[in-house]
Amino acid sequence: MTVSAPSHPADHPSFAGRAIRLLLFGSFLWTLCFTALPAAPATAAAAAPTPITTGVPRFEAGPCVYTLAEGQTEGKTVSCGTVVVAAKHNNPTGPTIRIPVAVYKAISATPAAEATILLTGGPGQSGQIFNTVMENSAQASAFYKGTAANNDVIVFDQRGTGKSEPSLVCAEMSGMITKSLYLQAFADSPFVTAMARCRDDLAKKGVDFSAYTTTENAADVNDIRIALGYPALNVVGGSYGSALGLAVIRDYSKYVRSNSIVSIAPLQSAWFFEPPQSFHHSLTAFFADCASKADCNAAYPNLQAAYQGTVATLNKAPYPLKVKDPASGQIVTVPLDGDTYTNLLFQFFYASSIIPFMPDMITRSAQMNFVWLENILPQFLESENEDPIAMGMHFSIVCSADPSKARLDAAIEADKSVLPEVRAALEPQSIDYYTICQSWPSLNADMKSTTAVVSDAPTVLINGQFDPITPPNYGALAKETLSNAVNVTLPGGGHSAILPFDPVGTCGFAITITNIANPGKPDTSCTSALVTTYRALPPAIGGPAPSPTPSPSPSASPVPTPSPMPSSSPIPSPPPTGNGGVLPGLPNTGDGGSTGGNSGGSANWLIVLPFLALAAIGVAPARRLIRRYAR
Repeated sequence: MTVSAPSHPADHPSFAGRAIRLLLFGSFLWTLCFTALPAAPATAAAAAPTPITTGVPRFEAGPCVYTLAEGQTEGKTVSCGTVVVAAKHNNPTGPTIRIPVAVYKAISATPAAEATILLTGGPGQSGQIFNTVMENSAQASAFYKGTAANNDVIVFDQRGTGKSEPSLVCAEMSGMITKSLYLQAFADSPFVTAMARCRDDLAKKGVDFSAYTTTENAADVNDIRIALGYPALNVVGGSYGSALGLAVIRDYSKYVRSNSIVSIAPLQSAWFFEPPQSFHHSLTAFFADCASKADCNAAYPNLQAAYQGTVATLNKAPYPLKVKDPASGQIVTVPLDGDTYTNLLFQFFYASSIIPFMPDMITRSAQMNFVWLENILPQFLESENEDPIAMGMHFSIVCSADPSKARLDAAIEADKSVLPEVRAALEPQSIDYYTICQSWPSLNADMKSTTAVVSDAPTVLINGQFDPITPPNYGALAKETLSNAVNVTLPGGGHSAILPFDPVGTCGFAITITNIANPGKPDTSCTSALVTTYRALPPAIGGPAPSPTPSPSPSASPVPTPSPMPSSSPIPSPPPTGNGGVLPGLPNTGDGGSTGGNSGGSANWLIVLPFLALAAIGVAPARRLIRRYAR
């Protein structure tokens, strides 16, 4: 049976429009405030662990392969090396895989015996992102001081990612990313074809794709613990890292002291086929939240109609978006069609700190005023010290977990109830995933990781209210079979709101730290202070403000001339608590709802829609902004 994507009456998007859509498929950004959290008390003083240096698994000391954050010193505050593990854990004498690790020494003079291990997302994201946020400076130390207060912290490259050996990074896909970074079309390199070439190239190198599964990945986590000499672990993970964390407590719960995971991807869910449903939940919850607030509803009425009208308009006549290439300084014109616009909104909802500006962004867009987008996009096209997503590992993980026709059909049937604009933009990528997996060598290699995890390990499940890819109902689904779990949703939260770089993430991080201090008894009281205050974009970013009554008809044609600026902002600045939003990489006006300064956005762009990466690729612009304004 042939699977077909939904259609809309517009012409098909241009190759340039498809290029920017592919560019924007992935985890987006998070931003930075400088709020330190109280340290969790140490559980017990312990002697330094003794690594195992022979056999498999074993630890081999060596230089750091990571770019360390400011204030960290190799050989003093952090030590590095490689853990050698079996490629397949049921064959301990067979081929091996080399996994880079960095171990950050606990700040306390009497640290606890167990280590905290950080699980990245993707699947396919390297450990570099966590090394980047382990900054020990006055401006950005909350994450480091919180996680390393009383425990050593382990950062590692999951098998196939980053600098692990072998690497499943696809060179051709990295080339497509580079082209997309310069906003060029790649009509000769469609995504499915490119992944087929990646598969063939990796196969020629002797890669055993069936070794790259969530079950093998979970065994690596335990092997790292063994090789480094720790009796137990505090597990912290986000996005795909939540799925991995669930697999760890499924298979090795006796070695898990606490489990803190965010943006929950239950193993029994077909998340890779469900982005239309997930984003529909995010959008409709957001529309309802704005409508329920008098100020937002008065300033930005009929947001759903505004969004749908914009999509129809752009699909009939794409807007000539002008974006500055930060590498060359040249202005590149890219046709912005409606499906691309939907994907942009999908990405923006990853970031809790951008959500307060979304009513204003949608209203401006309805009047074909994209000054805000032209100002913001260049900030996310700059790259700084980030490893590419390992696409080979990504699809080995996904395809091993029953990407069947029956599950796709069920998702497509469910998609019939979502907004048609969302379905048209996102469902084709679900179909691409199915197509790629049917010829991927790891197909159904890990059926163990398609069923609900049953465990009594002390676990906290953290979800974002507006998460566009792992919605709150995923957390509720995971909790059904976890007898010692606390499930919490962060009001106003986007994706992976566990990093203390905006008010929502600070709350998620506080919950994590208290769960480490008292496993299974996290303090979730901070959620009561999280109130999303919607506000207008600063003129420096948004340009002329929208008129008070957006809502174009679907037949309207693009009008590049912006509306006149009103005499005052329709939305007041937010209070100093709650989520008032901070914009990426550019000066902000008013109180951003944090306690410590402006913020930065994304650095490393991913190109596949359902990436469950950590929404944690906003480090480079954050650091640039800190250097520019905070010192």
